Parts: sequence; C-alpha cells; structure tokens
Amino acid sequence: MFWPVPVEEILPVYYTRQQVEQTFDVCKNYTDLLPLRIESEDKLRGHLLLTFIASCIVRRIQNKLLATEKKRSGRLNPISLFQNLGCQHCSVYKDKIIVHEADSKANKGYNLFEIEAPKELKV
Repeated sequence: MFWPVPVEEILPVYYTRQQVEQTFDVCKNYTDLLPLRIESEDKLRGHLLLTFIASCIVRRIQNKLLATEKKRSGRLNPISLFQNLGCQHCSVYKDKIIVHEADSKANKGYNLFEIEAPKELKV
C-alpha cells in the first residue's frame, strides 16, 4: 500500500512517528508496560490504560524539565526527580509530622512545578 504524500507533509508525518516511538519508549522503560502477566482482557485494558496515563505524565514532566533546564550538567530527568523527591524525610510524632528540609535537587523539582512542601502536618 503506497499512496503519494505531498512533499510539505513528509516532515510533519516523520516527526509524528518519532513522537509515537518516544511515547512507546517511555511506556517500555519507565512505566512497566512489559512483561505482561495478565489473565483477562479487562485486566489487560486496565493495565494499558494506567500505563498510558503514567506515560503521559512522565512525558509532560520530561518536556517541562527540558524546557526549563538550560545547562545539561544540572538538568534533572524524571527518574532522578522522583528519586530526589522520594528522599524527602520527616519526623513523625504522636500529634504531628514535621517535614525536614529538602535537598537542592528536590527543591528544584518543587520550584519547577510550583509545589509548596508543608513544614508541618497535623495527625
């Protein structure tokens, strides 16, 4: 099946193909698309939906990080961003939780996405 494509449409179609391939790369490498151990079609559909939603979120985070971080040496990627945010510590007491000061990379992520981490939480 071959159909003539106008010359001015070739490059946009190629870039669309590249974006689709990058999305599948995110699905495969960051959101546990494979291997599938699913026994029913409903579970497969649910798994694919959740994987696609997670891929969209990771892709948006990637785009935001690429758009705002200028120096390659200081640039965060989604995995390092999640790792740094995952290392946020707190002290748990009977009536409250005190959030510790975040490290510089976690603060960079908070600032980039305009997240204000609370200093204290009531239990």
